[in-house]
Amino acid sequence: MSNILLAYDNATYGAINTSIDGWASYADFAPLKTTALAHRWQSAGLATADMRITTFGWVGAPSIACIVLANHNLTLAATVRIMASNDPAFGTLVYDSGTVGAFAAGVTAASRAGLRWNFVHRLSAPAAAAYWRIEMSDAANPAGFLAIGRLAGFTSIWQPTINMSAGAGIAWESPSEAQQALSGAEWFIDREPFRTMQFKVDHLTTADAMGGAFDLQRVAAGARREVWLQYDPSDGVHSVRRSLFGRLRKLSAIEEPYVNGHTTAFEVKELI
Repeated sequence: MSNILLAYDNATYGAINTSIDGWASYADFAPLKTTALAHRWQSAGLATADMRITTFGWVGAPSIACIVLANHNLTLAATVRIMASNDPAFGTLVYDSGTVGAFAAGVTAASRAGLRWNFVHRLSAPAAAAYWRIEMSDAANPAGFLAIGRLAGFTSIWQPTINMSAGAGIAWESPSEAQQALSGAEWFIDREPFRTMQFKVDHLTTADAMGGAFDLQRVAAGARREVWLQYDPSDGVHSVRRSLFGRLRKLSAIEEPYVNGHTTAFEVKELI
């Protein structure tokens, strides 16, 4: 099992409602910048040119460590390639992921059923470039088009040196309401359920606590609140079940129960 991973500081936030970056010329991709995951970019079809998000830039060309495509409709057979370049024609590449699967190996139709599907790619090394391109291949998609709710380019990744402590939990929460009539009959206001994950990290060094957990909470407590959580980055069949695109719902103190030894806790709520 790999240590739990949190990616944070989404650079796409800096591209929302601006006219000074590469997004300005590509209005069709506007839904990828909005925080409402239900507001999705939709391709015109399944031709190669339709399945490409290209020539967009993040403000200031920050160094990107992890890219997430949230709430997509890619099939289990789909592949993705991510490229970065300082050349708008992509003649010379700063980064090339190669062709990777849209889902982790081992994911099945059953293990992703009823969940929001997200694609994640952790770059082999953080890269900064003026232009980025995401090419997808999913010619047999039964919908006849691709749809993506959010593009996130996270600049920072935190994995504690020592993994989370025993007792971590994942849960479904339902915001639905039930009202009971005098007869005892119940009436429901149904709302979409969401997942939460809670975990505690003990035995943090001062460097890990301050340079990782502290900075993560500082950034995610503000407007750049989106985080990507992977319970186990080496997950196969359960990777969709145990990863989510969310926000920190609870901020906990970074405690020092013994000299130069720290502990803190996290609660992450899935965004819908």
